[in-house]
Amino acid sequence: MAILIFPIGVVLGWFIRPPGRAAAVTTAVGLGALAVLGVLWLTGAEVSPFETLGLVLGTPIAAGLAFQVARWRLSRARHNSR
Repeated sequence: MAILIFPIGVVLGWFIRPPGRAAAVTTAVGLGALAVLGVLWLTGAEVSPFETLGLVLGTPIAAGLAFQVARWRLSRARHNSR
């Protein structure tokens, strides 16, 4: 499931135009998923350490990806409006 943070970053970068906001929303989604894993762990559910590691390492990468995609889309929109 943690691997889904990457396509989420691409989709958010595609639809959320200001690059900083796209990165922030992607980070919030990743941290929210990490919080859910924490709650599940506290309630006694089995939580994969690889899932947690995937979110911890993948969230900043996905946020950077969202930033780059949003920046690319913004530059394309400016280029096409000329």
